[in-house]
Amino acid sequence: VQRRAPAAKMTEASSSAASPHATLQTEATSIGELLREHGSLARGHLVSFCLDDPWSSLPAAWREALLALTDAELARLPVDLPVRDDWPATLQRLVRISRRSCALSSPLPREAEADPPSRWLFAQTPRVRNMNLKKAHEVAALAPLVAQTARRCGATAVVDLGSGLGYLGAVLAFHHSLHVVGLEMLPANVAAARRRALEIRARMRQEEAKVSGGAREGGGGGGGGGGGGKGG
Repeated sequence: VQRRAPAAKMTEASSSAASPHATLQTEATSIGELLREHGSLARGHLVSFCLDDPWSSLPAAWREALLALTDAELARLPVDLPVRDDWPATLQRLVRISRRSCALSSPLPREAEADPPSRWLFAQTPRVRNMNLKKAHEVAALAPLVAQTARRCGATAVVDLGSGLGYLGAVLAFHHSLHVVGLEMLPANVAAARRRALEIRARMRQEEAKVSGGAREGGGGGGGGGGGGKGG
């Protein structure tokens, strides 16, 4: 019995330290279960609160617990408001898993970009709903982080779930040279994203042609003084 005790301790220690893959798999399973249970809340829009009255579909115990909170406490609910023991168990679980899923396990250092994205990636494209300031800020902050993570993992392709009008995917593809697969449910958004991507590609090629043409002219002027003088 005494000889077996260390082995048992080693087994216990090794099983308690889960691998990163196992941890991610556990988190993904928890998120999947959460979305299956409360997908209607995740898919809801702010205007739907007034139009479809999702509040009435919540369990009565949830509504009672949430109405008891002050405005300041409601603002802290997604982040750091202490979970109360008298809340329904399902509400406690929703809050805990949501917070854990949104938190980074460790801070990721931001790498400075060698050159900024082309202005056309954020320019106003005709006949397409363009980025507002909030969306432009999100894309400008998220795209380098995704590209940095892809480099660390050795990935050359990324999948954008719910890609919308392709704002993020365009920056990842045209600026960070990643192969992007955008999955979007609405055909209108897919069509608009394609139009936007074609417009951006055409404008960037025109700009590259102007830059390369100017470089050739400058090089030629340096080689032949007479030609350069005439051009001036």
